[in-house]
Amino acid sequence: MSLNNSEKPNVASEIANIGIKIGSSLASLNPLLGAISDIIQSVWEINESAQYNKKIAKSIVGRLLSVDAALKFLLIQREDFCEKFKDLKYQESLHTLKNVLDKIKTFTEQVTQLRGLEKLILAQTIEKTYKELMEEYESCLSSLKFTMIIAFDEQKRIDNESLKSDIEETKKFMEDFANYHKEQTNLVYQEIKCVKNKIESSSDDSIDLRKIESNLFDEPPHGSSNDRRGKTTPIFKMIYRNAIDVACKPIKKITAVDEKILNAKLAIQRKLSDCPNILKFYGLSTLELNDVMVLEWAEKGNLKEIYESDEKLTWPLKAHIVFGICKGITYLNSVGVFHHDVRCQNVMMTANDEPKLTNFEYARNKNDTISSDIGRKILDVIHWLAPEKMPEQLDKNVSNPYTQKCEIFSFGMLMWELASEKIPYKDMELNGIIRHVSDKKRESFDCFDNSELDPNNEINKDIQDEFKYLIKSAWKHVPEERIGISALYLRLSELSSVVKKSPSLVPVDSRVNKSLVIPEDSQQNANINKILTIEEGIKLHRSKFPGNKEKAWKCFEDNAKLKSPLAIYWKGYYLWHGSYQSGAKRSEEQMKKDQSEARELFKKAADEGVADAQFWYAFSLPRTEENREEFLDYLSKAAENGNAAALYSLGDVYLHGKAQVVKDQIKGLRYLTLAAQKGHVKANETLKTLNNSDMNDIDFDF
Repeated sequence: MSLNNSEKPNVASEIANIGIKIGSSLASLNPLLGAISDIIQSVWEINESAQYNKKIAKSIVGRLLSVDAALKFLLIQREDFCEKFKDLKYQESLHTLKNVLDKIKTFTEQVTQLRGLEKLILAQTIEKTYKELMEEYESCLSSLKFTMIIAFDEQKRIDNESLKSDIEETKKFMEDFANYHKEQTNLVYQEIKCVKNKIESSSDDSIDLRKIESNLFDEPPHGSSNDRRGKTTPIFKMIYRNAIDVACKPIKKITAVDEKILNAKLAIQRKLSDCPNILKFYGLSTLELNDVMVLEWAEKGNLKEIYESDEKLTWPLKAHIVFGICKGITYLNSVGVFHHDVRCQNVMMTANDEPKLTNFEYARNKNDTISSDIGRKILDVIHWLAPEKMPEQLDKNVSNPYTQKCEIFSFGMLMWELASEKIPYKDMELNGIIRHVSDKKRESFDCFDNSELDPNNEINKDIQDEFKYLIKSAWKHVPEERIGISALYLRLSELSSVVKKSPSLVPVDSRVNKSLVIPEDSQQNANINKILTIEEGIKLHRSKFPGNKEKAWKCFEDNAKLKSPLAIYWKGYYLWHGSYQSGAKRSEEQMKKDQSEARELFKKAADEGVADAQFWYAFSLPRTEENREEFLDYLSKAAENGNAAALYSLGDVYLHGKAQVVKDQIKGLRYLTLAAQKGHVKANETLKTLNNSDMNDIDFDF
């Protein structure tokens, strides 16, 4: 039975609150149970912020209901289970369950975010991975007798429908997106993350931006009235390197704190230059006695200026424009950025009618809530703002982070703005807009049938109808009901080619998790002979107390038997270094045997996505020509997953053209810089020793 909007509870909020209570209570009963509860809560949160394969994510959450309910039951009946927790077989089953849930969490993260999706599709099919995980999961529940909560046959029917629907859409989307943007986004994502870490830290670390010498610019050979724009801050056109039209925007004098924030935002925009639908930022310079930002020149100005001018915007052109904007937003999503201010005024148009997203003043990391600076300029954004981010909602202290669903709502308002060629709610005051949108009211579509906009032919009518459908799908009041980014992308891709659409998929209703009464935390914590969690083993490994290495080795061995990829890696690490022998010297024969086994373990964990294992497997391979491609493949995977040593090594490879790789100084320096930002000592030293003259010869435009 589906629920009306007014009846639907905030499932994520309920689960988050329940999860906190359960996690702390279970941890006092048994740390392993607390860890399992934390993983389940994380999967709930991943499902809540899913951008792709939402039906698969919901299906996974449905599977976890059985464990969630069983854990609550354990809390209620804790006295009866104390003896059972001492049983090593039962502990093994719980550890196996935790390992499987870790895999499920990783899989859910991958299939719901574009960066992970790219890697997963290259590695193996989603359907195969999903079914294997669910088989492991069901086996765990059966051994723990947790199966009384869920009807597996009915769940499998739901899963199969979800898999078929999501996989068809995802494959088509990935093929289309790969043709649009061929570069991998992981490196850009990591670079942006490092910039954000700097701006969010209290340190005085500066954010370096490229400085461009003024002698590299020339005046346009043929002057035009369009070469200067703006009133309060005039933007002027220059020619960069005798070939590139650029816009030079003077920078106002600002405080040191504001300068750091501005530099961070410009640094992020520079990292986004791979995307054809993001306005390119070249660097900073000094021209006409002003410090200026050097940006890509957009001949036609912004989209709002165009629709307010005498220029005719046909419906096919509007379809082309909104698809270009959607591609830019999708790319931002792939590298972990939300624009936060999607509207026609922030879309620049080139002479070839290509839209370029600009103005990243409010751009934020995916996990950030909307910032206070938007509050100061609420009049600028209120016409496009999602209802859950309206000031009225924020004043209620409701925890509503800015998500992709908010961005999609704003995109729907932009589509309406472009179609109607006017600002939404133009004649309403601030409070009127807030009440109107909060009451589930929206703009009308009367102006779509205006004869001036529609010459009344069949193609225009089809485009208008699709615009109406997508706008309505994007501005739904309940965020979970809004169209997903992949479905939006695909429909606009087809629309831009003026192809008729098939009906959209009907979203699956969310299941509601009923909360149970949880007893107060028990002080009971029996001293039992137990299998340690991986996290406990790693802590022991890093501690300096004598004897802890042996305990860590035992932990990794136990968990490796239970098929934990992370434990498999650590077992390999101990074998490779001989750490399992408490300092005893190994014979040469024993060392070869250990390292051969370690290499196999590294490979096994590497193929499960463990970054450290990917790095160690690459370097455990014998240095032969036949292993060169495999070495580079696994080293690249480790770097993509953020391993600092791999980033440094790959940077060194590209910088000096090692391992028969074509020398690429730009890419090499990007990898080295990322490694240095992650604290890699050798990367820092390498960057410091690079000769400044050598650095100046490199053009960092990318």
